[in-house]
Amino acid sequence: MGNRNRRTCLLLCTAAATALAGLAPGAAPGPRVAYAASFNVSNLADSGPGSLRQAMLNAQASAGADTITFSVSGTITLASPLPPITAAGGDLIIDARFQEVFIDGVDAHQPFVFNAGVSVQIFNLTIERGLGANGGAIRSSANLALADVTVRDSFATISGGG
Repeated sequence: MGNRNRRTCLLLCTAAATALAGLAPGAAPGPRVAYAASFNVSNLADSGPGSLRQAMLNAQASAGADTITFSVSGTITLASPLPPITAAGGDLIIDARFQEVFIDGVDAHQPFVFNAGVSVQIFNLTIERGLGANGGAIRSSANLALADVTVRDSFATISGGG
């Protein structure tokens, strides 16, 4: 390969790498972007590796938007409320499509708390028997979207619905 071809390849390869990195030609790299992480729920245990609780803790500790998916169907019976999701953890998608997942608060726990400053989307869950002061199954100050979600048999002691 001649010098001219090497120079052309070097320029094209550098331009392609710069474009892939999202930089303008000659620009210095900026701050790192936090990319989304995905956490899988692989068992119905209340806690421990592979549990929904652990996935939520991992998502809250991870910068950027995260997704929690399920590779198991059945009922997750809560021994305590799940950890709250705050703006510090970033946006969250809880996606149980292709599974049949029930979150049972056993008439003692409010399963989900989503604080202001975060966007949360939940797909294909049944949340039941939640109990909380404000909102029985879900207390949310977040931008919350529910799709194919059933909330049933839950009770709020002060305000809010099931």
